Amino acid sequence: MTHSGWLQLPVGGWTGRLLAPKRVADVAERHRRRGGLPVLVVHPWELSGRPTPGVLTGLARFMHEAARLSFRARFEALADILPLQSIAKAAGALLRPSIGTDAGLPSTMELSRPWVQGWA
Repeated sequence: MTHSGWLQLPVGGWTGRLLAPKRVADVAERHRRRGGLPVLVVHPWELSGRPTPGVLTGLARFMHEAARLSFRARFEALADILPLQSIAKAAGALLRPSIGTDAGLPSTMELSRPWVQGWA
């Protein structure tokens, strides 16, 4: 999932940690209405309050630490707004209707890529 129009900034990671929970929920709902499976990736270190693992300096450290200390409260607020579940559970609900048919999943080349439209 992305936000901010043509910039296509990811909702996960440091750009997502800067967003208000309501904004993340709105982006997820819009993505779902368009037929997508909204996925928000959250690493344990983003919620733990402990320093980011590894030796990071400069821009890498900034990107990994940006809004991290205040993210747990925003993540908990997001969980109150938006039902959160594992990817396996969410994908299982989407795939369940095709189980038992020979339709299967489309190849990667057959998947819609709306973000590419107009980039000619």
